[in-house]
Amino acid sequence: MIGRSFLWWSLREIFRWFLPRWLLRLVSSGDPAVRHTVRPLLFSALKYKQHFPEMHLFSDDELYAIDVPTRIVVAERSVIHKACEVAARLESLSPHIGVEVVPKATHGLSLEKPDLVTTRILEAVPVRPGA
Repeated sequence: MIGRSFLWWSLREIFRWFLPRWLLRLVSSGDPAVRHTVRPLLFSALKYKQHFPEMHLFSDDELYAIDVPTRIVVAERSVIHKACEVAARLESLSPHIGVEVVPKATHGLSLEKPDLVTTRILEAVPVRPGA
């Protein structure tokens, strides 16, 4: 959902579009021509609506059927799930699933801890000789 601060910024920008270029140069930084070029993008952003696909909740049988080494990295403070419950469920259903709960991380885990996420991905990728 678009935040309130973005909407206020958008309204200020829309108001500035109606100012003559000489006045716009006095009250705003940047090139007025660029501001006018960005106008269609801003209107498109205001019409944007998020669409989420239906999430699949894996059954116990589906999780139990996982027979390859699998690492799941979850954020402790995600608003999507309760990390400790996810870890307990996954680890109880399959010996092949390892779960790492990242302390103090939120659902933006890959943005908050990019080095950790990259390291975990590289650890999961087998290294081929000569590659």
